[in-house]
Amino acid sequence: YLNAGIMGCLSILILSPCVTAPLIGALTYIAHEGSVTLGILSLFFLSLGMGTPLLLIGTSAGKLLPKAGNWMNAVKAFFGVMLLAVAIYLLERLLPSAVTMVLWGSLLIFSGIYLNALSHAQSKQEKFSQGAGLILLFYGFLILIGASQGHGNPLQPLASITAITIQESPKNIVKSIAELKAMQAQAKRDGKPVILDFYADWCESCKVISSTILTEPRVQEALKDFTLITVDLSANNNASKALLKRFHVVAPPTFIFFDAEGNQLEDLRLVGKITGVTLIERASLAFNKNQ
Repeated sequence: YLNAGIMGCLSILILSPCVTAPLIGALTYIAHEGSVTLGILSLFFLSLGMGTPLLLIGTSAGKLLPKAGNWMNAVKAFFGVMLLAVAIYLLERLLPSAVTMVLWGSLLIFSGIYLNALSHAQSKQEKFSQGAGLILLFYGFLILIGASQGHGNPLQPLASITAITIQESPKNIVKSIAELKAMQAQAKRDGKPVILDFYADWCESCKVISSTILTEPRVQEALKDFTLITVDLSANNNASKALLKRFHVVAPPTFIFFDAEGNQLEDLRLVGKITGVTLIERASLAFNKNQ
């Protein structure tokens, strides 16, 4: 009974994060309806849905579980690589981009080798495994080449080579309110509307937006009449907190639009992940309001 109790506690620890999202949704719906009976029944059936599979598997004495074999080793290896990938993904917030690029490249290269990319294949299954291994091996080398040239996006390791014709506008980066005021004053003298891009190195979505969306030719064309100012919050110091407080920004990525007179267009604010189409539409609205 003690062992069963310990396993039950561990199962709860493992399953709790999985049920958090539906639980929040259920509680929100219950709070909105204001019905005690509905709340009791909803949470009761939610718990049944989570607990029934464990009860069935436990009482079947393992008969409902798949039989062990070589395929289990493949599954174990696959999830081992996935866990390493998650570790690298989390480390991207702390390590320099060059280091994480090397880690991604190394993971793919070793995975390709373990898939027999460099071995002689005979059967169809071995050839399929070798083909997948060669793809991983080749892509891993591309990431290492990109890292050696200073690139930081493993999804586009050679982006600046393949997109060399794109003319990027110079970035206006500020890290304090004083710097921002000076740049906004210059934009006002030039008669140009302003877009504030709240960015941080530890924000994964910010880096994706900066390296992909903001480099798209159509987006650059739409923003050519604006002064795009990047508010760098990477240091997360008092100056960064003052910038967040001044514009009531919760966290990056956030885009705030101003007209040529320096008036904030609050209704056009963008928060979180965005697309190029959304940014172009908001820029068009801001430009039309400026006319």
